[in-house]
Amino acid sequence: SMAAPSSPSVGPGRTVGGFRQCFAHSPTGALFSAVNFWAAGTAYAPSRGYAHLAADTPSRTQAVRFSQGDDSRLSDGGHVQLAGFEFNSYSPSEADLSIVLQSTGGQLVTIACTMLWQRGDWRYEIPPSGAPAAGQIQSLDGYVAWSDA
Repeated sequence: SMAAPSSPSVGPGRTVGGFRQCFAHSPTGALFSAVNFWAAGTAYAPSRGYAHLAADTPSRTQAVRFSQGDDSRLSDGGHVQLAGFEFNSYSPSEADLSIVLQSTGGQLVTIACTMLWQRGDWRYEIPPSGAPAAGQIQSLDGYVAWSDA
């Protein structure tokens, strides 16, 4: 349901059990990994995505347990695509960024993502609340527009 970026120099370097992994240890690697995390949410049950792609934190353990048996997808019946992004901060161990997804109807939603470098890859940090900060926006003002050209 959602296309995710890939690049020979950024990743993913491999696919394990259908999940794209092994992204470059760089800001672009963190971005590609974050988008791939959300794209996996359009194809797999939440517990599978969390188990394979989320950072090893107490929030992840709780989210996996809570979502067992939930086979919902991020975008049932519609497509979403990456429309833009913004980096709030970056260090070699953590990247704070926001990605903007656009629905087929044109709605824009921004999602806050913290990516942690763990076990040689970028992994999404599930917030303690279980849900990321997200909200609808009217335009890409302030974001870098995504283009796959």
